[in-house]
Amino acid sequence: MRLFPNSRLQDFFAMKGENEMDTKKLLRYTMQLAMLKQLLTKKLIDENEYLLIQKRLMKDYGIVSNITA
Repeated sequence: MRLFPNSRLQDFFAMKGENEMDTKKLLRYTMQLAMLKQLLTKKLIDENEYLLIQKRLMKDYGIVSNITA
C-alpha cells in the first residue's frame, strides 16, 4: 500500500543503494542552505551575498529549482 498515491514522495523515502548517494548529497545541500540562511538572519551577509552563494550551491549540487522561494 502506498501512503502517497501517484506521488514521488513515497519513492523518496524508499531510496536505497545508488540513490543513497543522492540522498546524502541532498542532505548536505540542505544543511549548507540552512547555515547560509542563519548567516543572513544574523546579518553577517546581505541579501545579494545570500543569493549569490545560494545560486552557487544550487549549481554545485545540481539543484534546478528553488522550492524555498
